[in-house]
Amino acid sequence: MALHLGGVRIWLVFVGVSLAFARSALGEVIGVTGSSTATVIQFDGILPVQSDFAQILVPLTKPEPPALSVAQVDRYIGEELTASGSVLSLFQQPNFTGIGVPNDVGMDLAAFAEDGGTSWFLRGEATETRTIIVRPQDAGTDTLTFGASNRGRSRVVLSGVMFITSREPTRNLTGAEVKLNVLVERRQFGRLPTTLMEGEVVLGGGSNGTVSLTRATGSFQGALLPVVDFSGVVSELPVVQAVLFAGVELPYEYSFDVNLPFELELKVSCEARTLPDGVGASAVFGLPQVNLPTVMQKVARDDRGARLAKAIAGRVDTTGVRYEGGIGSLLPSLCGAVGMESFAIGMFCFLTAAFRVRRRNSRCVVGMKRGF
Repeated sequence: MALHLGGVRIWLVFVGVSLAFARSALGEVIGVTGSSTATVIQFDGILPVQSDFAQILVPLTKPEPPALSVAQVDRYIGEELTASGSVLSLFQQPNFTGIGVPNDVGMDLAAFAEDGGTSWFLRGEATETRTIIVRPQDAGTDTLTFGASNRGRSRVVLSGVMFITSREPTRNLTGAEVKLNVLVERRQFGRLPTTLMEGEVVLGGGSNGTVSLTRATGSFQGALLPVVDFSGVVSELPVVQAVLFAGVELPYEYSFDVNLPFELELKVSCEARTLPDGVGASAVFGLPQVNLPTVMQKVARDDRGARLAKAIAGRVDTTGVRYEGGIGSLLPSLCGAVGMESFAIGMFCFLTAAFRVRRRNSRCVVGMKRGF
């Protein structure tokens, strides 16, 4: 992200769904707040029967990041676990150094059901708000003026994947859906909020095992969003259709006044809806793939989820590490979300440990629970 101030650039970057100042930033961040929310609802037919909810607000319920919200529900029939849904949502400590991948916000959703009655609704949301002030001396110029003549240029860079899968190749997948929404707003005291960038992408299922990109609105119109066929990669999952976000860039502009604080807020949300009897869905942005292998291992009791995650990691790095210097390649790679980089390794251990803590009471989750 670059603010063009009389020939001087102030770099601000959203990477792997994140907001960060580079080391050479000339503006001053005078405040950072954020939140994470995770929701899982299990349906038996049309009736909701179990749910879990977690929310962390910085600094209201936690003084500082990381704010990791985890919601997780398992379905049992007798002693047999037949379905599972899980959401991780993270607001991470902002990276002001300009070194490495910021990944200030991220989320990981996954659900799958083997039984004939369970469907899932998953939702994760993370926000970050930065209060910023730009002074003339910060930019090394006295030519900056109040009003709309001062223009900032910025971009959001998304790294992640969203997909729908089925164990039956000709299954009617109508109703299965994965959705991503990204919003950036500018706020200032005495002014109405301004939407700088907003877009939504929806991957939806259809008849005869088909999956397609059913909606791409706002800033996603015209973006390169390939639907990649992973069918056959894992024999137990003959239908796997995914949308890859390999460093997808979404530019936007805004105005600002010198010496007057203003806010930039990033809000990212993901939703997934699944069907009973062998249908699953997942979305991961800014994080390694943790939930997919775990959910599949619990329900199917094999490593099909881990094998699929490895295949996806060969085509897109959901952590954003690979796209640190710009848009990356869709060619296979040994790195990526499996955890070759130090960020991915550290975050994977952090998320896995948190997930294990939640698993202990997963069978008893009934109603809404708050906190983590």
